[in-house]
Amino acid sequence: MKHIFIILILFFSTGIVCQVTQKDNSDPVNMQVLKLKLETLEDEFKKLETEIKEIEKSSSESISDSNKDSESKIEAYKNDLKDLMNLYVFFITVGLILIGFAINFFGKSAIKKRVEEIIAETAQKHIELKIVETLNSKITNDLIETVIINKSDEEINKIISSIEHKGVTAINQIKKRGDDAIKSMLATPKKVQFKIEKKQPSDQEITRQNNENRAEEFFELAFKSKDPRIQIGLYKNVIEFDPDNANALNNMAASFNDLNDPASAIELLNKAIKLDPSFPQAYANRAMSYNLLGDFNLALEDCAKAIEYDPKFEYAYAIKGNILTKQGKYAEAEIALNTSVEMDPESAEPYYNRAFFYEETNKFEKSQIDYEKAEELGFSNKAMLFNNMAVLNRRLKKFDKAIELLEKAKKFNPDFPNLDGTLALIYADKNDDEKFFSHLQIALEKGCKAWNYLSDSGFEKYRDSKRLQLLLEPYKKKYYA
Repeated sequence: MKHIFIILILFFSTGIVCQVTQKDNSDPVNMQVLKLKLETLEDEFKKLETEIKEIEKSSSESISDSNKDSESKIEAYKNDLKDLMNLYVFFITVGLILIGFAINFFGKSAIKKRVEEIIAETAQKHIELKIVETLNSKITNDLIETVIINKSDEEINKIISSIEHKGVTAINQIKKRGDDAIKSMLATPKKVQFKIEKKQPSDQEITRQNNENRAEEFFELAFKSKDPRIQIGLYKNVIEFDPDNANALNNMAASFNDLNDPASAIELLNKAIKLDPSFPQAYANRAMSYNLLGDFNLALEDCAKAIEYDPKFEYAYAIKGNILTKQGKYAEAEIALNTSVEMDPESAEPYYNRAFFYEETNKFEKSQIDYEKAEELGFSNKAMLFNNMAVLNRRLKKFDKAIELLEKAKKFNPDFPNLDGTLALIYADKNDDEKFFSHLQIALEKGCKAWNYLSDSGFEKYRDSKRLQLLLEPYKKKYYA
């Protein structure tokens, strides 16, 4: 392009010169001047051409360098971008792997834990509801008759082996807990008194041993159960096979006390004491039964008997402390209860009864601590425990918490009469008259002796009302009749 430009300039310049030459051909001086100018112009053109070439060369080099620098920067940027993307991909991948692992691990763990809980709950209910049927089907009369008829050494050895495995072994497993750890209102299975030692025992011996084995199996299941209704059913089976089992009679009575049926408990405990006159648990449980009936003098007599036969029996001291608290003998009650706790700090009964003492003496913070400790240690009568905790929260004006505790108590024993009595007093505190009377009537229907609690502040506005007197009168007559 630059060459064309130079040629055009030369062409036009030459034309001009020619024209001037033609016009002024006659003037030699002018011709000489024109030649000089033309030569000067040609020199300038050459210089211009040289400069253009230099500029072109410089531009080319500059463009080349610029292109190379741009390409280098672009390549470096691409590499940096690629590395950054790879880094992002790496961290995202690691994050996804960790999230996946966490979901997989903790999800499986949570699912596994919940499934195990459901299985355990379902299995426990199924075992407790069906255990009688299952055990009764283990060894039928037909099987016993077949064994007796055949009297083969092999069959007899199987029976002996089964007895040793299921009977004696079961007892030993329970005994491993130790007498001190189990010491409370419950008695452990009695020792097996009869064993088959003959290679060919008689029919009577086989039947007797089988009955003892089955009695021990029922006893173990009842001892491990947490539901007093199921416990009673299983202990009844023990008594069926072993009518003189004082331990089973005692434990079944404790379950009746938990269900607020002290009359049935006393009947069983009288039998247990007749079979074993020096049975401390039976005396302590009968003391609890008399305590529930409000017969404090007989209750204290039985506490004294229990302590006489076992001076370190913490449960007897705990019941004694509870009775003395109800009698308003707080100094004596505190000594008995502290003694009970010191004798066995791992027993729930002393803490429960001391919590009641603290509640009655307005030491609410200490009461709360002892109730929680009793729950932690597995206090057996959950309905009564949560009812008393609800009473404490009612006194602290924590009505919602109190109602929540009563709902928990009903899950363990919906027929426990004090629950609706406590709920009635809560609604009295909230000035809800209709709910007060409706829940009080439910409590009376279930056997609550509400007239014994008329000194409670909740009855203040109703104490002299005709409506309350009309409600209480029929139940008082029925009770005292």
